[in-house]
Amino acid sequence: MTAAKSHGQSPRPLTAAITGVVATSMALSSVIPAAVASSKPSPASAQSKLRQLETAVAKEPRATFKITYAFRNGQGKGSYTVEQKPPEQLLRTSPPSPGEMIYNGRKTYYCSLYGSPKTCIIYPSVNASPVGSLMGVFFDIGTYVSTMKSWADMIGVNTAGFRVSFSNATFAGQRSDCVTWDFGRDNAKYCVTDNGILAYVGGSNGGSPSAFWLVSYSLNVSGSDFDLPAGAKITKLP
Repeated sequence: MTAAKSHGQSPRPLTAAITGVVATSMALSSVIPAAVASSKPSPASAQSKLRQLETAVAKEPRATFKITYAFRNGQGKGSYTVEQKPPEQLLRTSPPSPGEMIYNGRKTYYCSLYGSPKTCIIYPSVNASPVGSLMGVFFDIGTYVSTMKSWADMIGVNTAGFRVSFSNATFAGQRSDCVTWDFGRDNAKYCVTDNGILAYVGGSNGGSPSAFWLVSYSLNVSGSDFDLPAGAKITKLP
């Protein structure tokens, strides 16, 4: 998923814009103990599989799709819908705060889905919009690639207590390859579909679990989906 940094700038990926689980994953990836020991599977095999996942997930910013994620964390649960047809993007939140962020390749809008007529505000950046505030910090797909690279580094130096395993799963009918990282009470798991879409991100930082996962997936994206709501009142920030 990609999104505009600001009006007039080129878009950047925002795959991780789904709940605080991203911060959890980042925290987990930074735990690198100093001692060394062996890891399983073999370092060469694990590093090769991680590189394959890195390559797959790096395709996402160029992909066209319409997907929905469900999430859960310490504050509750909900869902987000994301559409992408580069350079256009849409991210729609569910109740209790229904709204959508639309990037049409030129400008970023936040539209409240409450009441009538709908109101859309032009924002200088995705992060400045209410969706950005609700989600917290927007991380790009590079976050996940960098995290997996850090896991590969930990495998390479035989980090003590570090365990990594691989598995397969299916989300929304999409076959996915998964990697699970464990160290002490902390863990993280990423699953990536064959065409590079993040299918699952979950983790537990000190025993506080959170996750988001793919619940619907389609390649059919209409250009009209990125239009502002009919009759919407458009305003600019002061």
